[in-house]
Amino acid sequence: MADSLGNLSTGAPVSLQVNTSDLPPKKTEKIAALLNLDSRASVPKDVANFNPSVPTSYNSATSVNVYDTLGNPHVMQTFYAKTGPSTWNVYATNDGVERSALTVSEAVHNADSVVNPTPTPASIAAAITALATATRADATAAKTAADAALAAAVTPADIAAATALENNADNLILLAAFQENAALAANTEAGSATPTRATVIDAATRGTAAVPLLAPAAPIAKLVFTPLGAMDAATKAAMPLLVNLPVYPPTGAISPLSMELDYAGTTQFGSNFSTNALSQDGYTSGRLSGFNTSTDGTMVARYTNGQSHTLAQLVLANFTNPNGLSPLGNNAWVETAASGAALVGVPNSASLGVLQSSAVENSNVDLTAELVTMITAQRVYQANAQTIKTQDSVLQTLVNLR
Repeated sequence: MADSLGNLSTGAPVSLQVNTSDLPPKKTEKIAALLNLDSRASVPKDVANFNPSVPTSYNSATSVNVYDTLGNPHVMQTFYAKTGPSTWNVYATNDGVERSALTVSEAVHNADSVVNPTPTPASIAAAITALATATRADATAAKTAADAALAAAVTPADIAAATALENNADNLILLAAFQENAALAANTEAGSATPTRATVIDAATRGTAAVPLLAPAAPIAKLVFTPLGAMDAATKAAMPLLVNLPVYPPTGAISPLSMELDYAGTTQFGSNFSTNALSQDGYTSGRLSGFNTSTDGTMVARYTNGQSHTLAQLVLANFTNPNGLSPLGNNAWVETAASGAALVGVPNSASLGVLQSSAVENSNVDLTAELVTMITAQRVYQANAQTIKTQDSVLQTLVNLR
């Protein structure tokens, strides 16, 4: 039998049990892309502001279906923008979804609510700073109370309770530090932001971030080529690339969708852009649609998602003296001391034969020849019977002559 990964067991033979359950999905882990980027291409005029909806911001693009942890398919697109004679920026999107509005919750700390009537980076930073200040004040008070409780604790129960208060106070201090860092990031100019989208919250519709602030998209990689058209040493060393793609709308699967993207063998020659190979290793779930058996006895299941999976391997047995086997009936035989122990092995090994799948064994009897032989035997019998009859008649005549 084979395990869940299709690895065959080499132990003692067991009864064959075909697993008819669905094949679970497999998340895309690796993508292999073999491309040729046209060295004659010009730098796009909008290369500094990449946008998948603006063809003048990139030169070429490819797409491939990838799968999340639940087997949901997504279209991953990669875009290639030339930035210099031998350099290309690579961008990636998942399903090509541009989020123009996000529903968010108001940031509330105790009775303090962040309401920002003037949605500018500076005002956003000020609001977050105010929230961080309130959090830090609460954290400081909690820390003081926890220290006092821990100093006064005597029994193990009191010590445990005071320690829990101490941990909660430490968590509040970490939260305040996180909020202060967020305020610093919000005050950064949009031109240096790393996310592809930032948002602001209006006081009138505090539950919806409906005003996206565009920020330059960050490339997932930079491909650099040598004068001979191959990737340079630094680019080769960076392979494979780790790509994290958001899953939006959420499907319940793990997000982001992480995978490796390998451009090994990609070239930059003076010919048209071409996708010579593009493959990925994920798939959705599938139902068993059938199976076949190879000449070496390996049983392979076929599924509706196009995948195949090894189920088991049939074995054959031979005997030192096959004539010593004892018949059980119904074409079944059992080993005896005269036959010797069974010599078990996989088909097409040692002195064992091969298997032929989906075939019916033909008889080794020539029915035509046997029919001719039977007719001949019948005629011989009839001739002999006639001879005996004639002899009997002659003898009867001789007896009557007396």
